[in-house]
Amino acid sequence: MGVIVKQGGSDSGHWLWFLQRITGVGVLAIIIIHWFLQHFSHYIAGVQPIDYATVIQRLTLPEYRVLYSLFLILALFHGFHGLWMIGRDYLHAKWSQICLATVLISVSSTLVIWGLIILFSPYSV
Repeated sequence: MGVIVKQGGSDSGHWLWFLQRITGVGVLAIIIIHWFLQHFSHYIAGVQPIDYATVIQRLTLPEYRVLYSLFLILALFHGFHGLWMIGRDYLHAKWSQICLATVLISVSSTLVIWGLIILFSPYSV
């Protein structure tokens, strides 16, 4: 009799594969929203073109902070997970995969924390 090999399962990485696709769609959607809000909303609302004071004023609004927080988290997950997948394809030694994972997790976590601190800092014009 042949050996039955189980496909999928909790250790197959299918959830990370799925999250990679979902975060890609989320990043694209937020970029489109950002593009519209930053470059075309002043035509509809009659607001003056974007300048520094307008950007700072928008960044004090909770909906903008939530939007850009979501963008930050999704983009960093998508990018760093992509680097992890590339690294796993080329790094075959277990120690090198552990080193890569450590660097990617450390850098991405630092960037998320740093970005959120900047995003939620008090702004003044």
